[in-house]
Amino acid sequence: MKKSLFLLFFLVSVVATAANKRYSFKGKLGADINFRIDLEEEDYTNVVMGQMTYYRKNGKTSKIKVFGTSTKTVIFDDDYKELYLNEYNGTKICGDIHMLITADGIFDNGTWSFNDKVLTMENVEKISNSPSMMLPTRNLDEAQGVYEYSIPTGNAQMPEYGGQLQLYVQGKNFAYSFSVATPNIAKVNARTSEFFRNCFYFYAGDVQYRMLSYDGVIYISRNNTHKGQNEAFGKGADIEGFYIATGKEPEGEITHAFDAELEFSKKNLPCTVFELNDVWMDAIGGETTFPDEMIAKDIDGDGKNEIIARYLPNRTEHYEVGGKRTAIFADNGGKLVLVAKAEGDSEELSVAKDYVIKSVKSTSGSRTTTYYYRLSSSSVNCTATMTEAEINSYTINGNTVKEKDLKKQIKVKKPAKVLELDGWIVIPGNQYRNEHAARG
Repeated sequence: MKKSLFLLFFLVSVVATAANKRYSFKGKLGADINFRIDLEEEDYTNVVMGQMTYYRKNGKTSKIKVFGTSTKTVIFDDDYKELYLNEYNGTKICGDIHMLITADGIFDNGTWSFNDKVLTMENVEKISNSPSMMLPTRNLDEAQGVYEYSIPTGNAQMPEYGGQLQLYVQGKNFAYSFSVATPNIAKVNARTSEFFRNCFYFYAGDVQYRMLSYDGVIYISRNNTHKGQNEAFGKGADIEGFYIATGKEPEGEITHAFDAELEFSKKNLPCTVFELNDVWMDAIGGETTFPDEMIAKDIDGDGKNEIIARYLPNRTEHYEVGGKRTAIFADNGGKLVLVAKAEGDSEELSVAKDYVIKSVKSTSGSRTTTYYYRLSSSSVNCTATMTEAEINSYTINGNTVKEKDLKKQIKVKKPAKVLELDGWIVIPGNQYRNEHAARG
């Protein structure tokens, strides 16, 4: 089900990007405030972003960011879009805009309001669209920061409602923390690897939400298809809304979300768990997996450990990728470099002093090819192959040689199958990441 969800989001989001709608209008607010509004609507998510431009009587202009949503409505059998927008002065809401637009993009009516002040949009006409893209997305693993919003209340006891979202990123993972008062308080603290590009579904209490990341803003909405859609969260508080980037960096408890991985890295790796995961994903094709376990072993005796990592399926009922996977990496000055990998039942890795050996059986079982990688100073300084079939063949560094020449140069003693080695240690966090990886 999860795989289908992410695949569906990917396919629809690709179509939606091409189908984004643009709206540009100019007119007056009330009798004498000239304005221009430029908007872009993402059809699939119903997110709308843009800006309001005010032309002052003194010749100056001011531009205010606008964020909101759209909904389809029918009036006297005609299709319309209703836009519900807020103006933001930084992170503070400073105006509310409601607009009704026909199916062919013509303005019908609209109002601007703030506190008790209400202005009608007058003499509005459609103009050429702004060339600027109003809805640039940003992958969630690139969106670290602090995002906030606030709403003036007119209440002296609590002059503003509002909320804060912190995103703390490590590799292809992030932790998130909400603190919202509207006026009741809602708090959420969690971490995930389960996202696809700029989209992530998560739970707070019994309610499912969707997080969407754009350049400089995060939008949180309820997933209205979920059974918990009408449930209250946070004693009447909620975390829905647009959170605006502040330029601040996360602080406090959230910055310790990945302490277990970082501590493990210091003890066992020349890099971080997240960098290991990255080189693993570059090396291992197909659907997303992360290495569950590893062994640090100095294969070539140079004082630096090679890293042997593996993924084993069916550890829990939630694993979705079949077939075991193994990879061996050398330490190149703290950066891991792939030596060899094996996937599925037809490929197998072994190690011996100075050597990594890979055995590959053909589908029919009539041919076996053995690859030899000789290591020195954490680098492969010689490669060789031996193919056993009806006609055997041998190579060293890509050149065809005779069997006796290969045996003379490639001297492997007591090879041990990697999957049968002792001393495997669990990589913290990666089993959870395998269970919840975004796949599709």
